[in-house]
Amino acid sequence: LDNPFKENAAMLVIQRAEDDLMLPIYDFYNHRNGDYLNTVNERINKERGQVDFKVYAASDIHEGEEINSSYNMCAGCGGRADNYGTPEIFMDYGFVEMYPQRWIFKEQDFYFDLSEKKNESGELTGDIELTWFKDGRPQSSHRRRVSVRFFVHQIVRIEGLKQLEHAKRKQVPEIQHAVPEYEWKKIWEYSDAMVDAMKRAIGANGESPGAGVADEDEGDDEDVCYEGDESCDASARTWETLPKYDNLDDESDDEFYEEAPY
Repeated sequence: LDNPFKENAAMLVIQRAEDDLMLPIYDFYNHRNGDYLNTVNERINKERGQVDFKVYAASDIHEGEEINSSYNMCAGCGGRADNYGTPEIFMDYGFVEMYPQRWIFKEQDFYFDLSEKKNESGELTGDIELTWFKDGRPQSSHRRRVSVRFFVHQIVRIEGLKQLEHAKRKQVPEIQHAVPEYEWKKIWEYSDAMVDAMKRAIGANGESPGAGVADEDEGDDEDVCYEGDESCDASARTWETLPKYDNLDDESDDEFYEEAPY
């Protein structure tokens, strides 16, 4: 768009619209899930394209408390709850959601939530708890090990890239920066959150990314919480230093390689 006003209007619709509706006041509500989600909405489609949209308090909202909605866990969000998490929210809305966060690594078959842990009095302890989805990890220990190695490689790559890019940026005058400072900070805020999530997943998984793992692991689920298990009171295991270099020993795989024609 050549018109800045129209471009801004289009971005507001993408960021704040409730499907095809722009709703005064409601579009000021921020996104947050878990105990912080305190509204529920209801859409009623009527004749001739008319729509009633109602918003209710889902719990008592005290004076000064922020009113929150949800972009993926609302009553009308459909399948978003299962396949739309922190990365997708950042991609579509441009911010890293506060805890609780939902991380969905589809290709690695790792699905989990990160949330702030509370004590018996309901006060935040400062610790972060990882909760697996039901069937939130591959059943095969080999598949889990492959996924963990992927996470390790990405952590090393992203942390190295961050150091390199920050060093390069310091060498260029600010006026020549191709990426605005606000976007630059948001990019690395998201990358830091993703690295943290992968580290916690590795720790909670409890398997070494380099060593062979038996098909059935005893004690593999110790100190790990599963979704729906209210009796579980464990935090994700702490991140431990992992090897930063690949094992260069030959490893067999199931791929078929044709002889090169040259």
